[in-house]
Amino acid sequence: MQVNTDPAPGSVHGGDEYFRARFVEADRFDRGDICALLSGTVAAVGIRRLLSPLLCAEAMARLDAGALALDSYDRRRVHPPVARFGPALNDFREGDRPAAAYWTQARRARQVRRAALGRVDPFGAAVAGLTRAWGRPPAPARNQGRPFFAGTLREINDGALVHCDDVLREYGPHLFDGGPPIAQLAFNAWISTAPEGGTTRVWRRRWRPGDAPLRKGYGFDERVVAGEQCVEVAMGRGDALLFDSRNFHAVDPSTGGRRLAVAFFLGFGCQSDLVMWS
Repeated sequence: MQVNTDPAPGSVHGGDEYFRARFVEADRFDRGDICALLSGTVAAVGIRRLLSPLLCAEAMARLDAGALALDSYDRRRVHPPVARFGPALNDFREGDRPAAAYWTQARRARQVRRAALGRVDPFGAAVAGLTRAWGRPPAPARNQGRPFFAGTLREINDGALVHCDDVLREYGPHLFDGGPPIAQLAFNAWISTAPEGGTTRVWRRRWRPGDAPLRKGYGFDERVVAGEQCVEVAMGRGDALLFDSRNFHAVDPSTGGRRLAVAFFLGFGCQSDLVMWS
């Protein structure tokens, strides 16, 4: 695992002292690490070896054997293409709610993942790690009592554009039972990484209404983060990363192997608990 927390060229000398990455071992990851992200006193939390080498190896063996068929996000919206298993809310948006087909696919995806991966499901292991840290398990976010799917398996080999993820901006305040999250975190735990590239970059910059001219598909032209302080983190197999997804972030292209992770969002709501969705 490598990290670079130097401010970007042209930014204020030294940058924001709170916009730094913190790294912990899997057995030392605790509630304070999540609270630091929620409070904005750390930019990213990297967890070394949250997933065991044996689980990663067995899960990848099943995936390489075709146990789960990876699809891709809507290519009209996401380019370079990103392969994934499991429905993503952004591919099913109809106004301020998901299309009816989403719920069928969410239910089916949970069944297929359970049957294909069973005891080596990295999603289950990731949730177990979060439960140990937080003190109780994150629950699926819900809409009219229906649970959203969480635990996408996502393969990003060709990189991802500068973008931000904010479910409130995408769907409005009425998507989740109990109201919109106060904070939104991105969670990724890698079951396979490539030997070169694949760095995750997170900027100290959120979306502003004036950013519209820099829109580029699902993301933005890199000029949107020019001069902004940036944290750069390269993760290894079994490692996990948490950061505030409302900050602009991107992924560099990788070569020499598959860069595949279990990914979902965590929301902290007015009811003071964590919910998750993909």
